[in-house]
Amino acid sequence: MGRILVADDHDSLRRGIVRALSEAHHEVDEAPNGNVAIERLHEGQYDVVLSDLKMGGSDGLDVLRTAKSLHPTTAVILMTAFGSVHTAVEAMKIGAFDYVQKPFEIEEMELKVEKAIEHRRLKHEIEYLRHTQQDIYDFDRIVGASGALQSVLAIVKKVAKSNTTVLIRGETGTGKELIAGAIHHNSQRAGRNFVKRFRRTFSNRSCSVTRRERSRARTSSASAASSRRTGAHCSSTKSAT
Repeated sequence: MGRILVADDHDSLRRGIVRALSEAHHEVDEAPNGNVAIERLHEGQYDVVLSDLKMGGSDGLDVLRTAKSLHPTTAVILMTAFGSVHTAVEAMKIGAFDYVQKPFEIEEMELKVEKAIEHRRLKHEIEYLRHTQQDIYDFDRIVGASGALQSVLAIVKKVAKSNTTVLIRGETGTGKELIAGAIHHNSQRAGRNFVKRFRRTFSNRSCSVTRRERSRARTSSASAASSRRTGAHCSSTKSAT
């Protein structure tokens, strides 16, 4: 369920969309033209705005610009019977979620609305997680009183401001991932994704295999005995990076 604004000066179409979305348990407001739609946007926030492109007063692009200015996360779907590639491209550049050519099936519009609501929900989750991670990796939240940790944090605070590649080494469980996250979230790249990749390598691996052979042979003049036995010894040092 979502809060939806439907703006269209074609009364029967607007009311049909409002009725269908209301039956789908959405909270729906309507506007008979662009000016009223802009007033509604100033009065409150909507999850999705459905707006006709050509209306009396302010047009659909004006509604789109107002919606994105006041409520950047609101998804705007434009409807038009006079569409062109140029207009569609302009609408998408401004920030329209979708662009629908009239006439359309009401089921098609319901599906687009559901996708828009889901898209908005995911954007909210991403923003929430991004702010949460920022708190987790704040330097003041890394607790530790040892001299070694304080020394590491002093270095980390310096390199986080630079564009230098940093190699973090340490035994498993010593906090390499935490330090990597702190560097990223306190750097100029904090707005980008922090991608975790785990790689396990085996180094200094040496295997020595020794074979001792003993054979027995009998000749007419003498006999000798030996046995062949094979043993293997393998040692490896595992390091996680």
